[in-house]
Amino acid sequence: MATQVGGEFDQDVREGAGDRWPYARTVLLVAATDLRPALGRTLLWRRDIGRLYAPDPDTALELAQAARPCLCVVDAVELPATVALLRRLRAEPGTRHMGIVALSRLLEPEEEDELRRAGANAVFNGQMDPELWDARLEELLSVPSRRSGRLPVLLDVWSRVPAANPASPAPPSTSASTGC
Repeated sequence: MATQVGGEFDQDVREGAGDRWPYARTVLLVAATDLRPALGRTLLWRRDIGRLYAPDPDTALELAQAARPCLCVVDAVELPATVALLRRLRAEPGTRHMGIVALSRLLEPEEEDELRRAGANAVFNGQMDPELWDARLEELLSVPSRRSGRLPVLLDVWSRVPAANPASPAPPSTSASTGC
């Protein structure tokens, strides 16, 4: 099941879908053209992955905030617009958790570095075999965000060392190692 998005859309795209949205993992595809020729053989077209489409960066940002996809794939045809979208997605608290992949077909290595600095987790070029992308895509779809993957820890430190007598030197202190 794929949802075509363009112009107006329901703000509760995913949440309001109820049983009609049976996917545990959702991918937002941002491109003015069909990405199926580049990505159709990857795991992104499996039946258990939901796909949302946005034709432009503004729609993509709105849809990302509403649907909370776990991965966003952006066609980096126009570098300045793509870099701006990546920075906006990373700046928003509701979207900074998701993985971002930029597709670059004719970009120079410096431009690919700029996409990574703007927030892309991975940059795939058109010359790469799409089946080789699957391992990285699976990693980006499955890995929880850093914040949800952390465990809260509270350390309480105490000592049995008696109070030092001003006439005698204090015993050497011991430090406990937490193994972190």
